Amino acid sequence: MVTPSSWPAEGPRRTPLTEAQFSEALSGEGVEFIQELQFLRTQGADGWIERRLYSMYRKSTDLETFLDDHGAQANQTFYRIRELVAGARWLSLACSCLVHLRSRIYVYPPSDEEWANTALPEHLQEAISGFGKDLLKCLETLSEEWVRAGLKMPEQAPLLASSPAGPTFVLPANRLPEADERAEAGQKDSLPAARLVGRVIRTIENWAPIHSVATGNSMERRAFMEELCNEVTARDFESRVHNLQSEYDSTIRGSSDETEQPALLQLRGAISQCLHLLEAVTALTHLYERHQVHQRHPATRRVLARVLDWETYLTSLIDHCLRPALISLEHSKEVASILIEDLTTKAFRDVEIPNGVTLHARPLSLIVGVVHHYGLPIEIEIRDEKASAASMMSMLVLCGSHLDAKSVRFHGDPSVLDDLQALFEARLGEDGIDALPGSLKYLIH
Repeated sequence: MVTPSSWPAEGPRRTPLTEAQFSEALSGEGVEFIQELQFLRTQGADGWIERRLYSMYRKSTDLETFLDDHGAQANQTFYRIRELVAGARWLSLACSCLVHLRSRIYVYPPSDEEWANTALPEHLQEAISGFGKDLLKCLETLSEEWVRAGLKMPEQAPLLASSPAGPTFVLPANRLPEADERAEAGQKDSLPAARLVGRVIRTIENWAPIHSVATGNSMERRAFMEELCNEVTARDFESRVHNLQSEYDSTIRGSSDETEQPALLQLRGAISQCLHLLEAVTALTHLYERHQVHQRHPATRRVLARVLDWETYLTSLIDHCLRPALISLEHSKEVASILIEDLTTKAFRDVEIPNGVTLHARPLSLIVGVVHHYGLPIEIEIRDEKASAASMMSMLVLCGSHLDAKSVRFHGDPSVLDDLQALFEARLGEDGIDALPGSLKYLIH
């Protein structure tokens, strides 16, 4: 029997490459990337279209992975190329999102025409112009580094005709004749629509305080990025709005509510405007945070610092991408407020507080959980005083002022009131969360 040999103490061995061997491999791997780079430099920022910018993002992603897999970030000859490829990657992604929105801005029905036709295009132009110059400078410097490292420059790819700015023709809406499956199942269309609108309103209210944060000088901008727009936060912003758009397309598009409530399309337009801007914010934040803030090696940090003016970069990110994203959504608040009135049924329900139960933090958190599950506006009332049932703090203040209350009244849509009544009948979870009825199992998760 042959005894298997063990791995060396330092782990699996990796075959070393000479710089000459890696240069040959990198030249071959980078052919399509350099061709895309040459194309974008030839076109200039004013001629860029979304699909070519996204192609640059994909090709630079593949090339950065190749460089990292071979340890280029720790090699004195190739680390500059690696950093510049990363810069091209995230700048091209941000520019592709901004150019895409510019090409479709007039397709989305606006909730505020002045904003959509004047202010937002001006912000987009400023952002595309600024980050476009950054990308071009990054590509130019990368070309110089490519040659300096002795890498081969492939022939330029053939120029392709640009796509039109946006769709000018649409197909007729002649849907299939079969009945809507949701209608056959007896599903109430207005509940999904009302839930989405309620979530949009809550998102707007949660983000409102950001506008009051000062970013007029370098120290304030950097503090803003660290506290309110770090990469984790930026991705959270983007995912929340992406979820709103996905929810609309999954549950509302093509429904009877969309036909009866044209303002829903205005809400969808505001969500899309916000999403494309936040996609750019995420890419730009990643580049700044990963390659400037958290880059430990000074020499590596200086590579992009020579190409990008980080102060101008942050100003444009905040003033022409992040704030316009939030403002785009905020302009839909009036539309959303009208929609929520039309889409929800007004009712009230009096419920008894179970014996031995007090409305402290734990049971109130379950009330908040029910309200957030539906995303609809619900008010709690005790002795003519009201508070939002979506706000733990507001309910703590209200209930703390009426510790001897024997009952409460809820105002809102009957679908939510049914679950709130079931929650009170189950003693607000005070006998254990597992004692909740099946209709409330979503609170366990």
